[in-house]
Amino acid sequence: MKLAIAAGLPLLVGACAALPELDTAPGLTAASVTPPATMAQPGPNVAYLGYRLQEPADWRSLNDAQREGGK
Repeated sequence: MKLAIAAGLPLLVGACAALPELDTAPGLTAASVTPPATMAQPGPNVAYLGYRLQEPADWRSLNDAQREGGK
């Protein structure tokens, strides 16, 4: 119980403290009024090409075709 009071007391005192006034320096307010950035360039056009489902091919012939020198 003593630990809870020791940990909660600084939080309670800090929460009840008055907040300081915010600085309204011209440098800070000017940074918040900057114009928006330019629009992003459009991305590349991507076309989707569907494919037909088919039976799996023979994996040995596929491996041989990818090997250097072919068959």
